[in-house]
Formats: sequence, C-alpha cells, structure tokens
Amino acid sequence: MQVAGSPSWQIAIDQPQHLLIGLFIRDAARLPSAHTWLPAIDPAVPREGTITGSAAAAEQWDRWWDRTVRSTTPLWGPPFESLQESPELREVVATLFQQAVLWSHQRAQEHIALMIDSGRGLVETNLVAGMERDRGEPARPFHLRISEVPCAGPHLWRVDEGHILITADLLRDHDEYVRAIAPIVQALF
Repeated sequence: MQVAGSPSWQIAIDQPQHLLIGLFIRDAARLPSAHTWLPAIDPAVPREGTITGSAAAAEQWDRWWDRTVRSTTPLWGPPFESLQESPELREVVATLFQQAVLWSHQRAQEHIALMIDSGRGLVETNLVAGMERDRGEPARPFHLRISEVPCAGPHLWRVDEGHILITADLLRDHDEYVRAIAPIVQALF
C-alpha cells in the first residue's frame, strides 16, 4: 500500500487481494454478473477447463461483490465458511481458489512495480499541495482510499465519499489519473 499525506490528510492506494481473487473467480468461471459496468480482468484469464458457474453462483457473486468492495477484510478463504449461504459460489471458489491466488500474486508484483519502479513519485502529495497553494489554505482533514483493480480500460468508480476503485490502466496514465482524481480530492478538501 502506498500512502501519501500529512498530519491532516491521507491518500492510500492499495490493490486488495480479495477483490482480485473475486474478479478472477468471476471471469474464470464465466459468471454472468449483473455488474456489467465492471469490465473483464486484464490480463484475461485463460479459457482452459470446463468450469462454468451457474446463474445462482453469479447472483451469489454479485451479492459478495457488493459486500466486499466496501470492506478491507477478506470474506473468503479456505475452508470458505463465509460462503456458507452461497453454496453454488462456494463450489466454484473452492475449485478455482489456488489459481486465483497465484494470479493475484502476479498482479501484486505488477502493482508494486507500477507504484515503486515507474517513478510515480509524489503524485498525490503534489496534487494536494497544488490545491492548497491555489486556495491559500491547508487541506482540511480527509482520508481517501484508492483500490486498484486489474480490469480492462481506464476507469474510475466511486464506492463512497472516501473510497474509489480505479483500473491499473488509469493508474498508469499519469495525466488522466490526476484529472480523474482531482475532483474527488477537491470535494474532500
């Protein structure tokens, strides 16, 4: 997790593994999610095997996503007790879990490289400092959590006032990233 901030404000960027595992499960099992706004993962999951989730598993995945996207606590893992009320999804998760974990570790390495090795520097700190300079006053206390998900395309979705989801593609594009988060930071300012 990368954290930028001062005593009064903080912007934290992470890549929650439980969200990556969930997205892998959705795509690998070809779950027909009702969340059509959320693109396929990138890189795409190989279409090997015959695992295809049912409509019931897809509905259960949607409910799981709605709960967990706001959480920082993983809601599954062996023995998958948190999926007791979702038997169809539990079966799919149990089958794909190890592959999902391996895939998420690869994405974590890419995230680390992007955050450390790409020379991102102090993007968020510079953004807030510029706003403070323009307003002639320090930022009021705020906290913004930015969760990066490896979905295709440059996208940003607001989870709540202090939490957004962004794609790796958006995070990689410095100028677009700053343009996308500036109004959100300004509203918290």
